[in-house]
Amino acid sequence: MSHTNLKIGCAGAGVLGGAIMQRLLESRCDVMVWNRTPERLQALTAFGAKMAAEPVELSHHADFILTCLTDGAAVEAVVFGSKGVAVAGSDDKILIDMSTADPVHTTSMAARLLNQCGMRWIDAPISGGAPAARNGHLIAGGVLVLAGIFQFTPWKHACLEHCRTPLQFLTERRRSGPSGALLMGLEHGTFCLGCCWILMALLLVGGIMNLYWIAGLTFFVVVEKLVKYGDKIAYVAGVLMAGTGTYLLVSAG
Repeated sequence: MSHTNLKIGCAGAGVLGGAIMQRLLESRCDVMVWNRTPERLQALTAFGAKMAAEPVELSHHADFILTCLTDGAAVEAVVFGSKGVAVAGSDDKILIDMSTADPVHTTSMAARLLNQCGMRWIDAPISGGAPAARNGHLIAGGVLVLAGIFQFTPWKHACLEHCRTPLQFLTERRRSGPSGALLMGLEHGTFCLGCCWILMALLLVGGIMNLYWIAGLTFFVVVEKLVKYGDKIAYVAGVLMAGTGTYLLVSAG
């Protein structure tokens, strides 16, 4: 599923919720929003969002339902009310709660939702406020810090070694027959995924459709795999990514 056909519902269109929905609309997601005060939805609907009359409509429409409300009591009313999200919830949908709520209450509601309709609950409180949500600094900073740290881990080193010498890998782990070939491909593919998954996540920073950013990441992958001191280049890139990510997170606060 690409981000362009991702269906997202959101309960709560205040300062923070509205900023998050605006970012999703800018990314061309299919967004439906519910708010206790419908008048606040005018700006989002003008930008392309659909308006829900009741929270239950979010479950009918969306794959992921976000709640960005004032407290746990508000979340409980929206999720478990007579026309709440849980009424049309199912095990192929996920609720992501970004509200400020008591952890014990949240855990209880998550278990209740799972038992009632099989729907999963992700607790994802957010910091940084609306400006950071609008600018994307929270996501970009977090991904960059994670990518930077990963460059120094033994997992990165092990995966990089196998990706640099595919012929050696295939020779040492050769298996006969179609099933053996499949297992070899899966094993080597796992190493390659372990090496590059975080670089794929970096697309969230520069833009999934940004050709310059994609070309830059591709160049980095080629260099670290083919150049003699590619591992040293990866370390330098790790420091730069972690430093830039830290700056974005601090500035977002």
